Amino acid sequence: MKRRGGPAKKRPLWKLLFVSIFSFFILVCITAIVVYGNLDFRAQATGNAAMCENLCQRICVQRSSSTNRIQNDDCSARCTLMCTQFASRYRSSRPNTTSVTITPTPSIAPPSQAQTPSPTTVVSGTAPQTPSTEASIHWHALGTHDGLNVHEHGDKPPDWADSFSQRSFGHPVIFSGDEATPNENALKHQAYKGFFMRASGVDIFIRYHSMSAPTDRSGPLHSYEVYAKDGSGNISFWQGWIFHGYPEHRDQRMSRHNEQPGFDSVNGINWPGRSQFIIAGADTVDWEKFLRCEQWYGHAGLWSWDLSITICGATTYYSVDEHLGDIYNQSTWHPTGSLGGSRRLEVSHYGPTNPRVGGANLPFDKWFCVKKLPNETRSSGRTPTWDVGVAVSGPTACQNGWLPQYVASTFPKVGVYFETGNTAEKSFPVPGVTIPN
Repeated sequence: MKRRGGPAKKRPLWKLLFVSIFSFFILVCITAIVVYGNLDFRAQATGNAAMCENLCQRICVQRSSSTNRIQNDDCSARCTLMCTQFASRYRSSRPNTTSVTITPTPSIAPPSQAQTPSPTTVVSGTAPQTPSTEASIHWHALGTHDGLNVHEHGDKPPDWADSFSQRSFGHPVIFSGDEATPNENALKHQAYKGFFMRASGVDIFIRYHSMSAPTDRSGPLHSYEVYAKDGSGNISFWQGWIFHGYPEHRDQRMSRHNEQPGFDSVNGINWPGRSQFIIAGADTVDWEKFLRCEQWYGHAGLWSWDLSITICGATTYYSVDEHLGDIYNQSTWHPTGSLGGSRRLEVSHYGPTNPRVGGANLPFDKWFCVKKLPNETRSSGRTPTWDVGVAVSGPTACQNGWLPQYVASTFPKVGVYFETGNTAEKSFPVPGVTIPN
């Protein structure tokens, strides 16, 4: 009789290999459905590539390291590509069901009431609309006013910053104050942005002027205000012009891939490499390589702040020597299709005891004045400097052409810099927004 059981038959190796590969394939498919299906569902629900991109880039921000910008650029760019494809696929078959709630403001029309072109459409003409109402000088929610396109201004000023400004100057935080560059609000209102962050134990609100368009990239100086509330609850304040490099100098204005020295066969230019304070935009070569964030590195003087601003993804392609063209004629712009809603700031203020860069010993707990116009030797390309005055009796005591500043003695004497934490990034909602933004 045969014994029951006996040695088991061995399965052929090819069958085991086939089962393993097939199981792995099924696992990959399930993962793709869960991960990308979630974004796909959001794109279906919104029918809006920008909103999908916003959601996706929040994941990029959470997963990226502030020291690995290339990784973040790549992640943000993939969001742009993927969400555009998803949204366009479903927009043709589904109605856009997105509802946008706008905080009511008497002079601001929400996107639903604004007759504006699509994000990739530019408006022909040689001059933009000029803001002329109260809405043009105050922060407002996403919307339109004064005939301008739908735009947004980032974070709303916190109450403590508004209160400080009201006590000191008789009004809350505004655009186009004494610190503004000539015609900044009249010609480039949409570039005013607010950014709130906490860095080195200090609450900081920055009102800066920056957007990824020829109008802003062509200017070396832009206005800013910094409000900082330290751990003691005291508020310090800086304002003025910040330097982002001269557009006519090749080492201060370039595309992202030309930050490194070398010959550029596309433009026929031998690039010298980058200086310290620059604007580096994304051109079509960068875009194809998923380098889609525009970089601004700015310096406002050793007594003030350095601001590094990153705009992802840039709204227009950078073109060599674009500052020589008709920069206000939007028909000459080359839109990327992105809206610049994701932004990262790296801020540095070097105090008098900073171990890296010894800052200025300022008149603490007193108002003092700084000359608005910097000292420049533009032909040399050297970084400008600013004249710092002595203490004065109050915020209205500065002579004409000088701007009041205030630094509390409780503000950290080492300042705010990379070793103590100085970076934040966030994505701002952009439904209905068009360029310029």
